[in-house]
Amino acid sequence: MSTRYHWFKRIVIGGTTWGAIALFTNCALAQITPDNTLPNNSTVRLDGSTHIIEGGTRAGGNLFHSFKEFSIPTGNEAHFNNAVDVQNIFGRVTGGLVSNIDGLIKANGAANLFLINPNGIVFGPNASLNVGGSFVASTASSLKFADSTEFSVTTLQTTPLLTISVPIGLQFGETAGSILNQSRVYDSTNGASGLQVPPGKTLSLVGGDVIFDGGYSFASSGRVELGGVARAGTVGLNVDSNNVGLSFPDNVVRADISLINNSYVTTQPRNINTGNTNGTIKINARNLLAENSILQSSLTQGGNINISATGAILLKNTNFIAQGNGKVAIQANSISLTNSFLLVGGYPKGGSISLQADDFVFLADSDLTVNGGVGGTGGEINIQAKSLSLSDRSSVNAFGEYGAAGNINVNASDFISISSRSHVDTSSSSQGGNINLNTGQLQILDGAQVTASSRGEGNAGNINITARSLKLNNGSITTTSRSGTGGNINILQVQDLLLLRNHSQISTIAGIDRNSNENGGNITINAPSGLIVAVPDENNEITANAFNGSGGVIKINSLGIYNFNQPSLKDLETLRGTKDPNQLEQYLQQTPTNNITAISLTNPSLSGTVQIKTPDIDPARGLIILPTVTENPLKLVSSGCAAFNKTASDSNFVITGRSGLPKSLDEPLTSDVVSSDIRLPVTTSQHQQKTHATKPKPQPIAIIPATGWVLNDQGEVTLISSVSNPTSMNTSINCSVK
Repeated sequence: MSTRYHWFKRIVIGGTTWGAIALFTNCALAQITPDNTLPNNSTVRLDGSTHIIEGGTRAGGNLFHSFKEFSIPTGNEAHFNNAVDVQNIFGRVTGGLVSNIDGLIKANGAANLFLINPNGIVFGPNASLNVGGSFVASTASSLKFADSTEFSVTTLQTTPLLTISVPIGLQFGETAGSILNQSRVYDSTNGASGLQVPPGKTLSLVGGDVIFDGGYSFASSGRVELGGVARAGTVGLNVDSNNVGLSFPDNVVRADISLINNSYVTTQPRNINTGNTNGTIKINARNLLAENSILQSSLTQGGNINISATGAILLKNTNFIAQGNGKVAIQANSISLTNSFLLVGGYPKGGSISLQADDFVFLADSDLTVNGGVGGTGGEINIQAKSLSLSDRSSVNAFGEYGAAGNINVNASDFISISSRSHVDTSSSSQGGNINLNTGQLQILDGAQVTASSRGEGNAGNINITARSLKLNNGSITTTSRSGTGGNINILQVQDLLLLRNHSQISTIAGIDRNSNENGGNITINAPSGLIVAVPDENNEITANAFNGSGGVIKINSLGIYNFNQPSLKDLETLRGTKDPNQLEQYLQQTPTNNITAISLTNPSLSGTVQIKTPDIDPARGLIILPTVTENPLKLVSSGCAAFNKTASDSNFVITGRSGLPKSLDEPLTSDVVSSDIRLPVTTSQHQQKTHATKPKPQPIAIIPATGWVLNDQGEVTLISSVSNPTSMNTSINCSVK
């Protein structure tokens, strides 16, 4: 992961970002100059440090401007002095130079402003916007309109009238310039804003590579859209009044997007009482790198963050926050988070987090959390990938504060690994949520936990696991309720092995506040073709207990279960007489034996049941330890091969396992198997014939072990009991089987 991250950083940041900054340095003195290619050309006049842009060609609600160069030096202003009834302003840059903007862009009224320059656009630290509508900056080569006309940078139009229809697409050439945002402008009223559009409007940056290097963008209760395009193709535009949306067809080859050095993208409203408080951040890229940065949508009512990448998404020291009934949806080939978190919180209903990866999802010291908020219900977390890895205290949480918790659903075809005190947790104060894990192999290691709990009066949630194999090493799968019924644990379709070792537990417990009479949850383990094994004397537990209510029901169906102890009722009654329920629970967890219990910790008459179905195998029976072979194998093999002049390592005969075999292949091995002679019975020299009773029986031919062999003229090998002519033996033949 580290190597992949540094490679991506070197390519994206080192190759693109610094190249764009160099362009900014070399071209900072460029100005705003019309190119005189329109029927009614643009004009620019200077008023102090303000460049007043007038003229242009009007077509209905659209106003077209064309510039040879368009750059704004530090402290300068470009003012589009348009009529207030203009709906859209389109500006193109045709001179082949990068647009370097380190001042203010301003337009009248509520017009949307589109600026296209295929050679690149750089927004410097002092760049800012003062427009009434949405703002779109792009390195596309042309704008496509609904009537099939284009406003192109490469093919300059001289027709007397440009289109009055709405734009529907951004057409990119084979190589599109980059867009760099370094804007960190501070507003005396609102604080840091960077590139800012009015509330409810859209800010879109669509280029080749798009880089935020400490840059800010702000669209209060509106939209921020970032897109990267690497090859020729068309990105769809959906212009609805002052809202602009982008669509990326599958055939558009994408470029990289990076947010580094404390970049900040937000749609958070300045005033949550403005009414329209939902906002969206949308990113389409090949690879996305976000390091030391923040993406934050609205505080209430449906803030969304949608990210789609055809390559890798790497988040490091980065936070994605979608407040309200929001959603974070991320789709990529692979998704990696290091020291980062994705948070969705809401009222009255929680939102959701969705991660979908063609390959893997990896979390290190990172969190995914959905929170229902006060009085709300928790949302869901859905993860789909080939594999999911959680390490270094990472967590996946679905919380409900004074409401029901949400659900966590993971589908990972290869494996799920939860390690180093990481946890998957759904908990609430009225009702616990459910955890559903579906995978090939599940590992819960090194203090990791999978937990569904209720901290109030509600019932605990359920944990449902479908896995071919399951390994717990100092790991736990638990459901807990404080006052409600314990949750159920269902482990299904175990085909290979369920292994518990080093203080691992599969446990459900109800009524931990000791004032509740609720019953314990149930545990079902279905492994008809698999084994359930606990390492001896490592304090592993399968328990379905309750404090004051009845214990739950444990049902186990397995090919074999080994090294578990089921304490007798007499033993438990003795313990109850000397320990309170808390001490009894701790005692059962700390005994060196591996226990299976379904009991009431206070009342022996309310104990639950344990049902174990195996093919006549005692669950307390341990694994059979194969004997160590102390006999020298070389003594058991004829030394005849020594004449081949080979080393001892060339011919080997190895014995493993214990002596004896079952008499038939379908007979199971048992602990009392002894050796038996399974050779064929001795044969006679000829078939038995019907003879008179007085005829003597033929004597059996004695079996004499061969002590050598000879090779005749036909190349045939004959075994002999003694060597009559040692010189006839061919000692050059290798014993090895061909």
